Amino acid sequence: LPSKKTALNAVISYILLPLIIYLISLFIFKASKRIKIAITGLFLIIVIFLGPFNPNLYQKPISNDEINLFNHIKENSVEDAIFLTPIPLSRRGFKFRAKRAEIVGWYHPFNDQGTVEWFARIKEITNNHIKEPQDLRTEKKIIEGYTSLEENNINTLKSKYDISYAIFEKPKALDLEVFYENDEYIVYNT
Repeated sequence: LPSKKTALNAVISYILLPLIIYLISLFIFKASKRIKIAITGLFLIIVIFLGPFNPNLYQKPISNDEINLFNHIKENSVEDAIFLTPIPLSRRGFKFRAKRAEIVGWYHPFNDQGTVEWFARIKEITNNHIKEPQDLRTEKKIIEGYTSLEENNINTLKSKYDISYAIFEKPKALDLEVFYENDEYIVYNT
């Protein structure tokens, strides 16, 4: 469920603001009936179609642990390091915030070959729990697959993609050297 602050922002952004603009346009501007109907239609489209689909309404806010993780990685790893990252962390802007590469992120290239390669990598980092594109519809299956990775899987990914670090949500105990940890995440040297 969205936080109260996020829900309030969504209500203001997608309902109250268009309503205010709508009311101002109807009462202040002298417009023909046709223009008023067009404005009413536009208002309804905004409220009906954009309100429930506000992505910020359903996305978990970035936590302090995530901010600390991004900052630690940015300040304490080499710039050309490649990370194995959980998809939820990728969706919250790992590349942008930590300024480091990941072997695959949530956002994929918009060409056929790039999409095929992206999906092959998604299958690898989810330990083949994701078999078909429709399996990506539920984050639960993605997370289950990612958390099932063990040292041998990570070593295979390291030899194939030259990853330097692997990030996991806690609890995740691996027999690898810890690079960083906080209450929410643990990062292993690979």
